[in-house]
Amino acid sequence: MKNTNDHLSHWEKEVFFDPYELIVVGAGIVGLSAAIYYKQENPRSRVCVVDAAIFPKGASSRNAGFACFGSMTELLADIASNGIKESLALVQSRWQGLASLRSLVGDENMDYLNTGGYEIFLQKDKAIFHETIKHIKEINARLESIIGIPEVFKSIDQTFGMKNIAGIIFNSAEGQLHPGKMMKKLIQLCQKNEIDIHRGYTVKEYKSEKEEVSLCSTNNESLQAKKLLFATNGFSKNILPDLNVQPARNQVILTQPIPQLKLKGCFHYDQGYVYFRNVGQSLLIGGGRHWDIKKEETAEYGENDLIKNKLLKLVEENILPGLEIKIKDSWSGILGVGKEKSPIIKFIAPNVLLSIRMGGMGVAIGNGVGRQAAKLLSEI
Repeated sequence: MKNTNDHLSHWEKEVFFDPYELIVVGAGIVGLSAAIYYKQENPRSRVCVVDAAIFPKGASSRNAGFACFGSMTELLADIASNGIKESLALVQSRWQGLASLRSLVGDENMDYLNTGGYEIFLQKDKAIFHETIKHIKEINARLESIIGIPEVFKSIDQTFGMKNIAGIIFNSAEGQLHPGKMMKKLIQLCQKNEIDIHRGYTVKEYKSEKEEVSLCSTNNESLQAKKLLFATNGFSKNILPDLNVQPARNQVILTQPIPQLKLKGCFHYDQGYVYFRNVGQSLLIGGGRHWDIKKEETAEYGENDLIKNKLLKLVEENILPGLEIKIKDSWSGILGVGKEKSPIIKFIAPNVLLSIRMGGMGVAIGNGVGRQAAKLLSEI
């Protein structure tokens, strides 16, 4: 890879393009967390985070703000697919990751509230509800050593004014947060630790040699470091096309304030593929990619009318029946998923590490994955 920085001034080269000890590609939860933990462990090191977007724009800042580790039906589906041992290990990673995130950022800095979570079952899902509640006692017993609560899940009678509800399962350990404020605090922590963040830097290619890694951007600007971390999640195939990670777009809708809104907390439906919550007196609803899964296998932002209409129909017929709603905002975020739900954390070269594929649970596991990445990189 030839040097493409000959057009730079002496001052720019000395301050902005002097070789780093670590470059992190991706300024989301994983990337920023990894940079912070690495810098804390190696305070004299030069650390840099690069990102293609000029402001936080990935799933880290476009999610619904759920601090969750899985609903009952999602956990049972995972157990059926992956076995009890692997599924419980993933729950533990999510729970510990949330604790780590809260410790690093601070609850007050991201509006974290332990609101609890609710999984709803419509009348057409009545058989699924009755089958699910049979497993509550067993799941609670297995989760107690992880969560520290003897009764995480329980069936409740409250319907919050929703219609055609066959049952609701309450999760006492779930919470909600503000993704924008969370990301702002992580950026501030990077600044406090003198970590450089270069935005608008889209990686075109990289080259790993024995003692150095070189990055080249689409603007032909080169950066060098001893170590490199890819924390690019759903955008990873743009740089590394052979990886077992697939982009997955998720839709999110936020209504105008609804004075009569009774919902408080986080709500799940259909194995967690659909989710909704209150944001003050507004309703946020998102997900539904399983309704048009092939079309949503994309790293391009945009709306899917089929999914959007189905989400709004669910609101009008079941969640807020009889209430007039007006849309305030709608957006999409890009997840990184695969056949397995566990993240990919591995070296692809002696000095190049991957920390990707958050499986739609980046808020829960992202900080923990970043901490693990920092530890692995500190050991080489």
